[in-house]
Amino acid sequence: MRVSILFIFLCFISGAYAQNQDNNIIQDLYFYSDAMINAESYANRLRAHQKFSSTFEECLYSKGSWEKNLEEIPFIYGKMSPDSMFKIYTYHIVDQKDITTESGFIQLKSGEVFKLKSTNYLEDIEYNETSYKDWLS
Repeated sequence: MRVSILFIFLCFISGAYAQNQDNNIIQDLYFYSDAMINAESYANRLRAHQKFSSTFEECLYSKGSWEKNLEEIPFIYGKMSPDSMFKIYTYHIVDQKDITTESGFIQLKSGEVFKLKSTNYLEDIEYNETSYKDWLS
């Protein structure tokens, strides 16, 4: 009897811990997204962008991330494919010269995540074939 009660208690504690950790990640994403857009100093925006990117990637790889409404976090632009097989998330940062740099991820329903790599080439754009490794921004 005591073993059953202990087992139930440990399951409850671990579930509560996982949910609390998940809430902390979401709160961190809210904080960093706000800072990367609204911080006055570019150094602070860049630091927030770097922290946001790594935290967001960690969140996308976490269990149950497909069901989360991450596009509700300010300054994240999310879109699900018409067949509901993948989601695209993008966000940006503005540097000292008011030049915007886009970042993003593609998340497959299967759990795979691809980080979009920004590129800037425009020569013969209509003939270029690109992948997530050389995403036009």
